[in-house]
Amino acid sequence: MIWRCSAGAELFSLMALWEWIALSLHCWVLAVAAVSDQHATSPFDWLLSDKGPFHRSQEYTDFVDRSRQGFSTRYKIYREFGRWKVNNLAVERRNFLGSPLPLAPEFFRNIRLLGRRPTLQQITENLIKKYGTHFLLSATLGGEESLTIFVDKRKLSKRSEGSDPSANSSVVTLETLHQLAASYFIDRDSTLRRLHHIQIASTAIKVTETRTGPLGCSNYDNLDSVSSVLVQSPENKIQLQGLQVILPEYLQEHFVQAALSYIACNSEGEFICKDNDCWCQCGPKFPECNCPYMDIQAMEENLLRISETWNAYNSEFEESDEFKLFMKRLPMNYFLNTSAVMHLWTMDSNFQRRYEQLESSMKQLFLKAQRTVHKLFSLSKRCHKQPLIRMPRQRCTLRTFLQKTDRRIEVHAIFISNDMRLNSWFDPSWRKRMLLTLKSNKYKSSLVHMILGLSLQICLTKNSTLEPVLAVYINPFGGSHSESWFMPVNENNFPDWERTKLDLPLQCYNWTLTLGNKWKTFFETVHIYLRSRIKSNGPNGNESIYYEPLEFIDPSRNLGYMKINNIQVFGYSMHFDPEAIRDLILQLDYPYTQGSQDSALLQLLEIRDRVNKLSPPGQRRLDLFSCLLRHRLKLSTSEVVRIQSALQAFNAKLPNTVDYDTTKLCS
Repeated sequence: MIWRCSAGAELFSLMALWEWIALSLHCWVLAVAAVSDQHATSPFDWLLSDKGPFHRSQEYTDFVDRSRQGFSTRYKIYREFGRWKVNNLAVERRNFLGSPLPLAPEFFRNIRLLGRRPTLQQITENLIKKYGTHFLLSATLGGEESLTIFVDKRKLSKRSEGSDPSANSSVVTLETLHQLAASYFIDRDSTLRRLHHIQIASTAIKVTETRTGPLGCSNYDNLDSVSSVLVQSPENKIQLQGLQVILPEYLQEHFVQAALSYIACNSEGEFICKDNDCWCQCGPKFPECNCPYMDIQAMEENLLRISETWNAYNSEFEESDEFKLFMKRLPMNYFLNTSAVMHLWTMDSNFQRRYEQLESSMKQLFLKAQRTVHKLFSLSKRCHKQPLIRMPRQRCTLRTFLQKTDRRIEVHAIFISNDMRLNSWFDPSWRKRMLLTLKSNKYKSSLVHMILGLSLQICLTKNSTLEPVLAVYINPFGGSHSESWFMPVNENNFPDWERTKLDLPLQCYNWTLTLGNKWKTFFETVHIYLRSRIKSNGPNGNESIYYEPLEFIDPSRNLGYMKINNIQVFGYSMHFDPEAIRDLILQLDYPYTQGSQDSALLQLLEIRDRVNKLSPPGQRRLDLFSCLLRHRLKLSTSEVVRIQSALQAFNAKLPNTVDYDTTKLCS
């Protein structure tokens, strides 16, 4: 491309013609900046300023900082070239008397080679990658030429003091440097020659020259080799236009589609928009083009940092004096319900203020995590694998209680087993059955019990390859073992066993199953079946294969021994009044007053729904309410069927109610 300084010159950029108009005259400025605070006032203080179009750029600042090292003062003289407003003539002349577009022949040739129906890939390869997606509509060109002198005043003053007064012509003073700098644009060559001679003869100065942009009326074959040609500032903006406006009409729509695919999809797919949603239809070579892994990884790392901060806030709260003092005031000899804790809470104003501080910090952190999660899901909306995120929740001490085996939530049950004894070694080759029962009908008839977790301490002999396998059945209110339901461990989001290695000479582990408030349920008896399997390396060495002991190749081989030191059930007991429920049942046949029968049915419906809501996960709920009537109220089977029928008939009459089917558990 050729740039010429003439009134009617036409300029080429990319493939288009340009014209330029001088907007301003040359301006001359001399500047000096003092680094030392001891710089005295002088007639040249008006030079202490930084002006020019490029002094705010980071590159120029870095250059000044590097060049200023070791010098106390900087003198700079520069001239800013006139600004040229450049306009593109291709668009202006497009419809002028039907004249052809003033485009480069090579550009025309590439358009003709595309044909009438080019593919998006052909447009990308022949047009976009060669000429881009936009062309310059208008811009401002400019530049500057400057001379900078860095001076060490201390060395300069010592040199002046130690020199012979009779040899004034060889003494370099600040006045001499000012005169040389002022004559730079009048006689550039001789000025630079004298300054370089002074720089070589003395280490007190350093001279640098900067020339940027189209200097004077010079010609440039390639503007890319000239720095700072385009002037970008709030008053000098670059205006771009899509390349499709100078293309034939049959290419315009396809070009826009190819350009969007090139920019938005990185040429890895086709950009598609539908129903206010846009995405990339990935090509066969790039199946994950819609998945920005780097951005997703940054969001995930941000969530990890938020989680660490969340834990740090909790740790600070637990280590605070207010929290420790509140914990000391709690009674340790019995289990506290929510009302008792809230009463003690309201009595401690200092602890409330400390918790409000924690709550405020947690709220801000939670909102930040929510925003990050929304961004993460929007980024990974079209990824093959969706992120699995668990948002932070309010404090819950149940897991801490289980890990520390806190006695306040332990339910004391009776251990029964004919196959083994606690704290005794046994041969695990055959299935072992054990149970923990409360015998509430005999000892605790006024209580029902909730299970929150289960913990076993299992030990193995050294170098044993045995792996315990536990199956748990829950009997809610008593009765036979057939009226128990199987606990679906690690199925349908149900919790799994957690193993914790104990610091003992043997291979001892704590096996803990944490149900929590989400999966808590009624229990009267816990049946545990213990089997063993043998862990062995697979044929590849990287996988594990499990064998049942009876299927092992060498039955005579000693598989080791096992023992269970203790079994604990964690939960709590609630007051239960069977006589109050019997009184409600009597009102079904013998109502006290008009309307009391409906009131009794409504109360029984609420009790039924509350009890059945605590059934285990599954497609259908278990009918725990019938088990409660059968075993805790000692009702006959016919009475239970009659009560259930009455409740179903009454529920069908209620407006906007939907009855649910249940699975029968108790006979």
